[in-house]
Amino acid sequence: MKPYRPLTLYEANQLATRIAEFYHRLQNWKIPTPAFFDIKVEDDGAIVEYATDVGEDCYAVLRREPARFDELVSGMIIGSLPLLKIDQRDVGFDSHPANWCVDASSTLTYVDFKPPRLCYDGVHLVGFPQPEDPEDVRIGTWRYYSREGILRRLVFTCERLGPGKGQQTILKTLRTADAECAQWATAYLDTLPAAIVRKNPSLFHAIVKALSPDEVDDLRDLAVVCVECFGAPPDLLEQVLSLSHTSYRKPRADRHAGFEKARSLLLNQRS
Repeated sequence: MKPYRPLTLYEANQLATRIAEFYHRLQNWKIPTPAFFDIKVEDDGAIVEYATDVGEDCYAVLRREPARFDELVSGMIIGSLPLLKIDQRDVGFDSHPANWCVDASSTLTYVDFKPPRLCYDGVHLVGFPQPEDPEDVRIGTWRYYSREGILRRLVFTCERLGPGKGQQTILKTLRTADAECAQWATAYLDTLPAAIVRKNPSLFHAIVKALSPDEVDDLRDLAVVCVECFGAPPDLLEQVLSLSHTSYRKPRADRHAGFEKARSLLLNQRS
């Protein structure tokens, strides 16, 4: 993996400008963000962010207080709704629960502004620095900008916290909040390999074997099916997630090797 290096002062100012723009665009999209947010670059290139205190990250809260699962997952869906209702390419969005905070009044706020994911000077930014490989940019654009990618990331991370509950809670919330969006989400999720295997478990091996190394989201969804439907241990999800890490800082060959190890792990669950 390529090591991090300190940012030059120019790079730090460039990044800070993009973070500030990203924050304002999310506000324009009506995503719940901190009421106050500012960013400064120190003389040594250090970037300092100032924001309203909005509580603790939802992922940590859910791990500690699983009884709040429905409440917090529903809140994240409601907060994400503006970017799920239409397909846009203006801002990217990482809907992982760790990127949401909840305060003492149970108000949820989105706090992940770095790296800034937005269409900037005609380029869809997916990281900082931006990946050099066009395929990484294509995959990142789909994962963070499309409503399908945003939905799938939220479904998977919620299923990690509550196998068999994440997708169910998300769709239930959508049906109450926006019937048209719920109809789209249900139809889309029903086309995915995980849904096909739930309906016909005998297809599991064939579908897993047919996945390409870039179909990481499908592989992870099928790991959820193994836990939810086939009795695999819950830590399988963490193992598959770790092996199939998609960081573009890792060489593509290493990512593919990790994918193959994760695939073998799944196939061994249903040998």
